Order: sequence, then C-alpha cells, then structure tokens
Amino acid sequence: MKNWKCYRKTDQHKIESVFDEKGLKVCDIHYYLNEESESSAKLISCAPEMLEMLMESKKTISRIKNSMMAHPSFEYGSEFEDYVNLATEQENEIEQLIIKATII
Repeated sequence: MKNWKCYRKTDQHKIESVFDEKGLKVCDIHYYLNEESESSAKLISCAPEMLEMLMESKKTISRIKNSMMAHPSFEYGSEFEDYVNLATEQENEIEQLIIKATII
C-alpha cells in the first residue's frame, strides 16, 4: 500500500488521477484547478500510508499501555491508571477511525 502517487492531467476535464504502486489507476478526481482541490487529491493519495501508520500506532499504544499496567507502581487511582485510561481511549478512537475509513 505504500508509494501511491498523484498525477495531474492537463486535459480540458481537469482530472487528478490517483495510481497505486503498480501504476494502476485507483480513481479520478474531477475538480477546478485550485489549492483546496489539489490538497484533497494529495490527501487521498496518501490515505493508504496514513491508514497503515494508524494501525501501527494503535499497536504501539497497546504495547505501551500493557507495559504501564505491568509496572510495579501501577495501582488503581494512580497516575499510571490515568495513562492506561488515556491509551485505551486513543486505541478506541483509532479503531473507530479505521472502521470508518475501511467499511464500505
């Protein structure tokens, strides 16, 4: 899923095409030539890499959370519990975002 590229066509239809790493077209984005449209096309072209990074970040947060729970100073009501709760919230928010991005 890495190295997706975004190419601008200069035909009269003003199309931004998004290609995968094998050079296969994923989609065409029809737009007026302006900064917002170009930014949107770039964001779409980076989406697979961002999704992959979100999934890796979720794994890292989970490992850190488990380490905090195993720490000798961890006890309910402590600062460690606050960090564990925050990590759990982040994991859940990331999971919801991944679902939102991948469920059709």
